[in-house]
Amino acid sequence: MTSTASKPKNYTSLAFKRAFKETLVNTVLALGASIVSVIIAFSSTAADIALSGANYNHDSEYFTVEIMPPVVFVLALITGFFSLTTVPRMFRQIYKKQSCDSYFSVPIKREEYFVANYFYGFLVNIVCFILPLAVYLGAIQTMKSNLIDLGYVLKFASVFMLAVLAMYSAFVVCAVISGKRIQYLILSLICLFCTSTMLTGIATKICSIWGFSGDLTLLNALSPIDNAIAGAYFYEGVEADNVIPLIIISLVEIIGLFIAGYIAFKKRKAETAESSLSGKVIPYVILAILVGAAFFFSATGTGAVDIVVGIVLATLMAMAFGGIFYKKVFTKQTLITLIGVCTVFTTLSIVVTLPIFNGYVKYVPEASEVDSIEFSSVANYGSYTTGINELLGTSVGYTDFGDAITFVEQENIEKVIALHNKSIEDEAIKTTRKKNNVSLLRTMLFMDSYYDDAYISDASYRIKYNLADGSTVERVYSVSNNLVTKEYYDVFQNEEALWQLEPMKYDNEKFLGVECSVYNNGDEYSEESVELVNFDIEQYKKALVKDYLSMQRTTFISEFDSFESSYYGMYYGKYYDYDEYYPVCNVDLYFANDDITDEELAEYKKMPTSRLLNAIYEDYDKNYKAWYFSRDFSNDYTNTVEYLNSCGAGLN
Repeated sequence: MTSTASKPKNYTSLAFKRAFKETLVNTVLALGASIVSVIIAFSSTAADIALSGANYNHDSEYFTVEIMPPVVFVLALITGFFSLTTVPRMFRQIYKKQSCDSYFSVPIKREEYFVANYFYGFLVNIVCFILPLAVYLGAIQTMKSNLIDLGYVLKFASVFMLAVLAMYSAFVVCAVISGKRIQYLILSLICLFCTSTMLTGIATKICSIWGFSGDLTLLNALSPIDNAIAGAYFYEGVEADNVIPLIIISLVEIIGLFIAGYIAFKKRKAETAESSLSGKVIPYVILAILVGAAFFFSATGTGAVDIVVGIVLATLMAMAFGGIFYKKVFTKQTLITLIGVCTVFTTLSIVVTLPIFNGYVKYVPEASEVDSIEFSSVANYGSYTTGINELLGTSVGYTDFGDAITFVEQENIEKVIALHNKSIEDEAIKTTRKKNNVSLLRTMLFMDSYYDDAYISDASYRIKYNLADGSTVERVYSVSNNLVTKEYYDVFQNEEALWQLEPMKYDNEKFLGVECSVYNNGDEYSEESVELVNFDIEQYKKALVKDYLSMQRTTFISEFDSFESSYYGMYYGKYYDYDEYYPVCNVDLYFANDDITDEELAEYKKMPTSRLLNAIYEDYDKNYKAWYFSRDFSNDYTNTVEYLNSCGAGLN
């Protein structure tokens, strides 16, 4: 007989050690792969620095934005693969009846097993991610100081690390409800690849309500793997307000999945080994995700045929799920899940296109109710892939809006309201809904395209009303340009709008200098630089605004592509055909960057033009202390050309 005093008191630590021994090979391989990946990355960067020597001209922004993301992504990929392959090994005893019986008969609570295994894998993920990354950053810092924007990198890395831990937690839940390893693998793939498809489908339906806009990238972050991809989308302009929602979502996912796994493992029945799934809720939640993804794979479109095909695909997936996991095409629970999901999503698909929403979509404030309007046009328009859909070669578009133009003058407020009213006419709604009736299935079958000319030529914009009572009304529209061209350009061809666009909005205090190139329209294209005398940026802006205000509408539309930060998409940038048309000059305006020091700015302003331009070009590749705004001008710009001539341009 064994004395009770000799029995171990801390079963959790023993279970932790057991998990360590059983997965040691996986741990070593994951850590080794992470270290090798950062060694390769460091070798490449170090060789570049060493060979370039003093001529190495990449700053911290380039290194942080261009070099770091692949390193972080590879580490996330390695740790994610470690989680996928290691989790079933940590719980392998529950996949065989004989092992399962003995596993659950030892004097240790199931939850202690679960906690020990879970936190062992959790710790390994952190070590395999953080340790190599810290070594890499430290090594780079010894090679060249101030090359790393550490705060910037940590924001990005934290999003990826938490996303990996959320994926790991999802794998654990799949593992503890599975009866076999193959079931675990199937469940894991459903969680990885189907969650975002379902969520994107829901978002697409809701966004089809006229005037409603949702951030599909943040929505997709509800899928653990997509949280990392969402972080990658935000990385180049990563700010706290972009990263914090992703971090919060991952933390909620980690905690929620840990609790779900804890409860599922605690209540798991030993007889489910080598058979069906364990649990009364989680398996059907995963089935609902699979069914929803299958439905929206077709029914992201708004046609009746899309909905019917979506229901058929959802039914086939439910039948396959039941056959694999329950040995029946349908059980009572799987049939209820299928009917419930299809009913909800079919209802959503129908309801969002009904006239019942006209009261919502067609509400426009009266001009007398509006204090000001913030109007944002498209800065970069197109179809952007979001989440895991990028890996599948499919996409759901979202629109990135530029800086808002603020209107407070009553006349211009009325112009925006006129555009709003035009955008919600029945013809506009009908035309746009028909055009955007696109499904993932038809896209993969090359029946639909997100890149067709009709889709790209929409006028897309956001209107935010600040009302006198303190409330706000915000709408987002994407309307066929031929329906709203007049009203759209009425919003821009006024002095209040133009002074908030490029280059008029740029700070005169940061203006450094100007370079004017004169075009000679002979048989051969050529240009020569002319130094302008007593050039005044404010007078130049006034002349340019005056020209835009006096232009005929067709000319204004043609030339308006120069305001890329506030407008892009209704028409692409204008490219002059030099066989038919010759601009008379090109003007480059040079401005100091916001992070330039007062001393550097004062030194630049003291320089004569020729020396200033040389200094700017010398610094351009190294320090990025200045940037320029370039614009071609024809004789149509009467006031601008006249002013440039007054500065000595000598234009014809």
